[in-house]
This record gives sequence, structure tokens and C-alpha cells, in this order.
Amino acid sequence: MNHEKFQQSLEKIYPGQRIELIGFNKPIQTSHDVYFVNCLVEDEEQKLVYKIYPELRPEYKRPDLSREVAVLRGIEESGEIVVPHVLYADFSKEILPRDYFVMNKVSGTSLSERLNEVKEIPEKKAII
Repeated sequence: MNHEKFQQSLEKIYPGQRIELIGFNKPIQTSHDVYFVNCLVEDEEQKLVYKIYPELRPEYKRPDLSREVAVLRGIEESGEIVVPHVLYADFSKEILPRDYFVMNKVSGTSLSERLNEVKEIPEKKAII
């Protein structure tokens, strides 16, 4: 992912709006690549998270981006838990050769960070 690809995807997310890409980090690599992106949309700062799915490999079960997007949207609609708002999902492979989606960055502590802070198993179970 490079500046040009981020700019192209931002133009799809915010069509017809003035966009300035401020910056992005090197990907955090887990089972997929995660980028944190900062941009200005009509002079308002946006903090976004790009989740880019891996290329298909025969030894791994295909990750299901559409299911993950649907789950996040369903949880958001329920109002029970704060989750990132999914702004855009792209299965077309027009910009990238892999599926990806973009969501807003939510402030706070992630579950994995919180679990790393706790030492005792009963406390970890209470969090989950």
C-alpha cells in the first residue's frame, strides 16, 4: 500500500470531497495487514483503520471479509457495544489486488491491550 493507493481509496470513500492524506504507518501484520491512516476531509481530521485481507493461499481457510463487515455493522446497529463504523468495503480489487475495508478509529483500549495489562487468569476471564 502506498500514498497513491490510499489516495485512490479515500476518493472512493469520500467522493467529491476535498481530501488530503496526512500520513500512514507501516502495516501491523497479523493474519492481515492493518494500517492507521490520518487524512483531512474538507479540513476535518479523520483517523482511519484499513484492514487488508491476505492473499489466498491453499493451506488456509479463506477469511471472510463480508462476514466481518456484516458483524461489525450489526453490532454497531444494536448500540450495545462501541465498535468502529465501517466506512467502505472493497471486494472489486480495482485499487488493491486483495479485499479490504476501512473503518473509523475508535478511542480507547483494545481488548488485547487490556488482557495484556491483567496478570491473573480470573481477572482475564472477567474481562472477556
